Amino acid sequence: MNVKAEIDRLDRLSREKSGEVDISKPDDEDEGAASISITASDSPIPRAKAVREWKLRGVVYDLLTLKPIPRCSLIFADYVTNARADVLTDSQGRYRIILPPLSERGYLVSIQKKEYEKAYLNPGTEGVREMTETMRRELVHELSTTLAQPSSVQPYSEAPLVTDFYLAPKR
Repeated sequence: MNVKAEIDRLDRLSREKSGEVDISKPDDEDEGAASISITASDSPIPRAKAVREWKLRGVVYDLLTLKPIPRCSLIFADYVTNARADVLTDSQGRYRIILPPLSERGYLVSIQKKEYEKAYLNPGTEGVREMTETMRRELVHELSTTLAQPSSVQPYSEAPLVTDFYLAPKR
């Protein structure tokens, strides 16, 4: 038997079929002997479902008061193609947008509202609502003296990605 050909055949089989592979060394065999048992089914290996669209939603809040910011503009930009999509928050500060998926990258997010700084708190920051007002004031000061660096958002499934943003009011 050609060992390389058998390995290639088993490799092809494992890509086409799902199942179990068991490699063991029988106790009564000579050193170096082994047995391979493959149980395959006719079902193909499930592939990850391609995402056709990215659904994004969330709320934009005032970092100091923690109140929602209505009529705030969010711009989602693809830095490779220069494509962009805009959405305004509603009266409750909520936004929803559906975007075409990008390959191996996310959309950069810029947020604009006249009374607020362009820099915003990193959306991954946890515990903002539990922070004291003094702590939030310090963050407002930091954001008002920081060059705006947009964050990137990238959903990984069909489920909506919920991302809230906190803006610093201008001083």
